[in-house]
Amino acid sequence: AMSSCCPCLFGQIDKTAEKRQEQYRKPATETQAPAHGDKKKRKGLTALWTALEKEDENNFLDQNSVIERAAPALRARFSEAPDPTSAVSVSSAAGVSVECENWGREMNVSPNYSGPHLTWPLTLENVRQVVGHIRTAPKCPIHQKYVAELLGKSVAMLKQQVQDSVYDMEVPQRAPDGSMGKLVVCGDTHGHLEDFLYVMSQNGEPSDRISYLLNGDVADRGHFAAEILIICLLYKQLYPRSIMINRGNHENMEINRRRSEDGGGFYDEVMSKFSTKSSDQSVFYMFQQLFELLPLATVISNKVFVVHGGLFRQEGALVSDVRRVNRRRQCPTSTSKKEDAMMFDTMWADPQEGSGVVRSQRGPNCIRFGPDVTERFLRNNGLSLVVRSHEVPLSNRGFE
Repeated sequence: AMSSCCPCLFGQIDKTAEKRQEQYRKPATETQAPAHGDKKKRKGLTALWTALEKEDENNFLDQNSVIERAAPALRARFSEAPDPTSAVSVSSAAGVSVECENWGREMNVSPNYSGPHLTWPLTLENVRQVVGHIRTAPKCPIHQKYVAELLGKSVAMLKQQVQDSVYDMEVPQRAPDGSMGKLVVCGDTHGHLEDFLYVMSQNGEPSDRISYLLNGDVADRGHFAAEILIICLLYKQLYPRSIMINRGNHENMEINRRRSEDGGGFYDEVMSKFSTKSSDQSVFYMFQQLFELLPLATVISNKVFVVHGGLFRQEGALVSDVRRVNRRRQCPTSTSKKEDAMMFDTMWADPQEGSGVVRSQRGPNCIRFGPDVTERFLRNNGLSLVVRSHEVPLSNRGFE
């Protein structure tokens, strides 16, 4: 697919990522099945990674449950403080314009800047130039002004495009030349630019025929989450219905502020790349406003429900219930209200082999749901499949 649209754009990807992905896929072929010991070792490493990841998130949820209990008293005492559950409120208090169309307008590009420039309206050539720069020189960030402008235009687009908390997406139709359209679902890229570029190199550049749905957790842990988001948002400006990002539990202000060693890192990444002084957090807050506009789930062709975390503790939950959830806020850590619980479960729930809904060891208020819950949800909503992310697949092949 790539040779017909842009031969070099994603072709020369990082060889480490390519080898890693090839190794993951070896068990898929009968002739290259790994030795039993190698397979067991890899499963052990996957289990270790999952345990460490859950420990980071458990610590975060424990901390936030304490904060949530104290929050009402603090807000009553300091009534002029911005609402910490709203990125818009915190951004405004930090001096970010409420008019997203103005973002970046007052920023200046230094004559010493050697990276690519953005010209509006964007062209495919301009987007490919920026993507090529990111691929070959990821440690030379795109200028703060252009990132702010892109975020402003993307926020404005999402406000119009995503009217409720579930987005509806279609698989692209067959092209006039007979080639098939496709929609690629990719979860938990976590700042790993090489792997994201590998996915694009294998599936093709976003276009009217090739769509991408990133299923949350783009941010944190890796060093290039901003670049992955920039690539997605650039193509979304050209093909608005061909790119969407579901919100994951790491599209969250407080998790992002944690160090990368503690499961966060996005705040530090953004500040190091797009801030000229330590007090200027404007681009970070612009990203947070974008995150609060991302859908909690996406329905593909009226048949496939794609969500970052999982299904719901409420019996008989409907997609229409999720649509009505107010998503334009930080994810609540309390689940005492139905709407808060539904939002929380879209980002934090995990499946289990047993039936029903049980408490999870992932952290306070987290749940695990059984196959009976999935079957009932599909039946009640006329769906065929649930796709979710949030955990490392034990298959080590990217899915299971």
